[in-house]
Amino acid sequence: MLRTIALVALASCASARRYSDDEYRRLGGILYAAAASSAASSRRAAVNAHGDATSAGAGDHVARWAGHVTSTLDGVMEARLAALLEDTYTEECREKVANAFIDTYKRALSEDYLPFEQTGYTSDCDKKAPASGAAPLPADEIRLCYLLIVHESPEQIARLIEALEEGDRHNFVIHVDDKPASEDTFLALKAYAKKKAHVRVMETGRTSVSWGGFNVVQATLNGMELILDELEGQFDWISTLSGYTYPLASNRQIRETLAEYPRDSEFVEVRPTPNDPQPRAWHQFVECDDRMRRIWRLQTPKRVSMYMGSQWMTVTARFAAYAVGRNEWAGGRVPGTRRRTFAADYRSYAQYTMVADENFFTTVIKNAPVCGNHVNRNFLHVQFDQWENEKEGGASRNKCLQPNPRHCGRSPTTLTLDYLPVPPRESTAGSGRRGRTSKCSSSVASRSIRLILGWIDGSPRVLEAAPKRSRRNGRVRAH
Repeated sequence: MLRTIALVALASCASARRYSDDEYRRLGGILYAAAASSAASSRRAAVNAHGDATSAGAGDHVARWAGHVTSTLDGVMEARLAALLEDTYTEECREKVANAFIDTYKRALSEDYLPFEQTGYTSDCDKKAPASGAAPLPADEIRLCYLLIVHESPEQIARLIEALEEGDRHNFVIHVDDKPASEDTFLALKAYAKKKAHVRVMETGRTSVSWGGFNVVQATLNGMELILDELEGQFDWISTLSGYTYPLASNRQIRETLAEYPRDSEFVEVRPTPNDPQPRAWHQFVECDDRMRRIWRLQTPKRVSMYMGSQWMTVTARFAAYAVGRNEWAGGRVPGTRRRTFAADYRSYAQYTMVADENFFTTVIKNAPVCGNHVNRNFLHVQFDQWENEKEGGASRNKCLQPNPRHCGRSPTTLTLDYLPVPPRESTAGSGRRGRTSKCSSSVASRSIRLILGWIDGSPRVLEAAPKRSRRNGRVRAH
């Protein structure tokens, strides 16, 4: 192109004398425009050539750094995944862990929203609604359905039932852990239940419970569903207990205490301050193959507060039906629309939390339609053991689930004869009379229970001494 323009220019110069001034200026404009266009084309070609070279170089750089980053991350992720899959023994568990791991890390690397980051919740609690004003039930008419969550010691569980049963006034539903180690307990209690029409052992809906996991909540929900299905109209309250519980009051005293409250009261012990965990202390877990497996940090719920407290409660059929999702839909904000209830929505979140048993029912009662009937007590005395990382024999890995190995949980203490002055009839926290105690080991049960029976009869006198305090926080944590 430049050669053509040069020749045209040369010819034009040689014949310049043939053109008028106007024609000459016109011809010069054409030649200038052509030259400018040709120069621009040359620059573009040069730029393209440089760009191709740059792209090729950039491709080499990306490939080289991608390889470096991938090899580095591969080592980190392989070690992390190996720790998560350690001691798994089922393909189902490995698949759950791997899928959660892949989903979360893909979201993080692609800057996508993390699980539950966009999920908002709507409370079903109308804080402006007045209390129901329901009349109390006469003590002589009160019937309870005890839901027992157990895994061992069938003889002690039978003793507990016989201490509470009052003929066939009350019903008992027993959930036995689904681990192989609990199979003998399951069979022994099934044989025991055949002799008592008011005792049922769950054969379906059994879960394998791990410390700190949601499965103990699911076991309770499954038990509540069975009670609602098979015992409708045969009880006034459902009372959840562990297999280690034993009454500190007579059955009449238990009924008389409940008769002091409206018949629709929901007895759930909840800490008054909402739970607002630090991001580094709140994680998504997968519960499988007998322990919790920490995946990634978990977003806290939006638009509602979480509450901590006790899984042991005494609640009505109405609350139980709400918690299990019998009335799964509620009215939406726009008239004529509907949405899932808080309990139904929150269950899908709570299954990934740590210590869900101390979080789920407490948060649900604070956001339930029956929130106005909530009574903040559960008539249970629980004394907790040392923090797991402070034990002389070493910590159980299953109770130290955070990145910081010193951030561990703890379990209830076994109440031996050394604790006899401790369980009070009046709560040290001012929450009223307590009806039961936990945890009472079978190894000391016989003598301890004989003395407890003496307390129930009023002799010897129960001392109102405060329980021993944890040196970690200076207070007793009661369920």
